[in-house]
Amino acid sequence: MPITNKERFLAFAMPTGDMRPRIKAGEAVIYDTHTEAEPGDDVVIELVDGGCIVRELIARTDDGLRLKSYSPPAVGALPAARVSAIYPIIARGSPAFMKEIEDENAH
Repeated sequence: MPITNKERFLAFAMPTGDMRPRIKAGEAVIYDTHTEAEPGDDVVIELVDGGCIVRELIARTDDGLRLKSYSPPAVGALPAARVSAIYPIIARGSPAFMKEIEDENAH
């Protein structure tokens, strides 16, 4: 029997290709809002301005987060004042999977 928890597990379509080849643009990114992100995890970062980004978490620092993107390869810092929440990505799915999720939620 499938296990679902719509408050804990959330998904969205990856809007950009900056994590390619790990995560492709359009893929469904599924993340866990009840689990602490650890260095080495691919993460969804909710920003205080309402946006979100996907990166690999390199480290947490006193000032914020050290993050990595893949296309183009880059490591940068994100100040803690810009971060609302950070969650580990637990799975990815095809763009067709994301479409199924959207269609199911529309009903």
